[in-house]
Amino acid sequence: MTHTTPNYVPSDYVPLDIDYEKLTINGIQFPDLELLKGLAKGITSNMYEGWRPTPKMIEITRDHAMGKISLDELADIAINGKYK
Repeated sequence: MTHTTPNYVPSDYVPLDIDYEKLTINGIQFPDLELLKGLAKGITSNMYEGWRPTPKMIEITRDHAMGKISLDELADIAINGKYK
């Protein structure tokens, strides 16, 4: 089952492609449904504020939530534009 985020958004908004069976967001694999749902909510909320995440940004967000990337590493990635 695939789900996209709903309703009005700015014209440059592209909804997330969330696949609850494959556990993916825009093709990025997640280890479990709980993490996928939690990050989908957070990502979508930020998208309504104007953030347009690339697949790499979604991957980095997932890795940080899983503890694979520390807060210092996340800051370095953001400051140095390594998220593109």
